[in-house]
Amino acid sequence: MSVMELAKATVEDFQPLVGESFEVALEEAAAIVTTVQLKSATSLGQGMPGFRLPFSLMFVGPPDVYLQQQILWLTNPHTGTVPVFLVPVAGNSEQRTYEAVFN
Repeated sequence: MSVMELAKATVEDFQPLVGESFEVALEEAAAIVTTVQLKSATSLGQGMPGFRLPFSLMFVGPPDVYLQQQILWLTNPHTGTVPVFLVPVAGNSEQRTYEAVFN
């Protein structure tokens, strides 16, 4: 899956990657700021006819790194480097959780 194919990605593309790590950078080809792990890839129900079904990806990262809501560049051997809009949704002393929603 390349950057161009991300617009066509489905939840089924990400489900086999649950448990895998993704390096995170603030910009394409920039230094890695942290690593997150894909915890889930979940369908969000029915979409509009002619469009892909919406889905959510949940990632967890270290508690000492806070990523603000923004487009971040995630790299994994199976996806390559892709821009993903991540939103912080939870955090505690053990981990921070981020979500990406695809419509």
